[in-house]
Amino acid sequence: MRSLKLLTIVAALMVGVLWVAGCAPAAAPSASTEAPSVEAPSVAQPATGERVKVRWFVGLGAGSDEGTFAPQNAFVERFNASQDKIELVLEIVANNAAYDTLATQIAAGNAPCVVGPVGIRGRDSFKGAWLDLQPLIDKYNYDLSDFDPSLVEFYQVKEEGQLGIPFAIFPSFVLYNKDLFDEAGLPYPPTRHGEPYVDENGVERDWNIETLTELAKKLTVDANGNDATSPDFDPENIVQFGWMNQWTDPRGVGTFFGAGSLVDENGNAQIPEHWKAAWKWTYDGWWKDWFIPNGPYSGADFLQGPGGPFSSGNMGMIHIHLWYVAPWALGNVDFDWNIAATPNYRGTITAKMHADT
Repeated sequence: MRSLKLLTIVAALMVGVLWVAGCAPAAAPSASTEAPSVEAPSVAQPATGERVKVRWFVGLGAGSDEGTFAPQNAFVERFNASQDKIELVLEIVANNAAYDTLATQIAAGNAPCVVGPVGIRGRDSFKGAWLDLQPLIDKYNYDLSDFDPSLVEFYQVKEEGQLGIPFAIFPSFVLYNKDLFDEAGLPYPPTRHGEPYVDENGVERDWNIETLTELAKKLTVDANGNDATSPDFDPENIVQFGWMNQWTDPRGVGTFFGAGSLVDENGNAQIPEHWKAAWKWTYDGWWKDWFIPNGPYSGADFLQGPGGPFSSGNMGMIHIHLWYVAPWALGNVDFDWNIAATPNYRGTITAKMHADT
């Protein structure tokens, strides 16, 4: 049984998912919801010569996007073909139904064995459901030395334990449309953090929020070809935008100006001053300086691409996590693009992180 448990653990760590504290067989639901010992998840005990069925639930995170189906199925096929002890069973549920489906399965004692990829919101929606991996990491001497210790600690949850290992850590960068920069006669942003931006006159500029804002205005163009720095610019007829913090929320926008939290060290609600500045900068970009698409413009046809506004070809720059460059996210675009460094705000560079497990 020791080798069987080890194979089961390796399977979970390889796919980078959360173990559910008490998972059920792939066949009939269990009559009991009592969690098993922390030593190993509860799985179906097979007859002699049969494989243990380990159910892998996908849907709380990006794995329910159609473009990810083939790689996930390919992994399952490779894993099942690599040994004869475990049968990994993939269950993909659409994201809009996944939370209710998983909650129902857990309540019925029919929980899957592993869940993921899943971010913090998905994980914390089922507090107490996950297995603490630390005893298993210790028992089988699983080597965590390849991971940054701070990232391992990131998955340690108070009173719940080590709920995952760093599996899908995506820092954020600037993505820019090279074709639009070329069309505007603008040099590209720097590719190394801390390097200056060299403008069209050969002048070195600090790669900061102010420099980015100027570029974004020059890349925002109306139907008559005027950019947002021109007195003739028509904000009612914009056909191309310069900037967007794509697919994030107010916390993500705030973090573009620096790390912070809506809760202080004493548990009180707060708004960091640099987050207020980021929100004000964004608001002005929507309604005053016009280099960020506001709500009505975000729904305009010319910004509808398979991967959101950037993949439409009518967006100069965005800030987003690196997972976006996957073909199933960005899509097969017909323009040239590249990755640039995140600019600094008052000397500090902060690239927010997307963490799955």
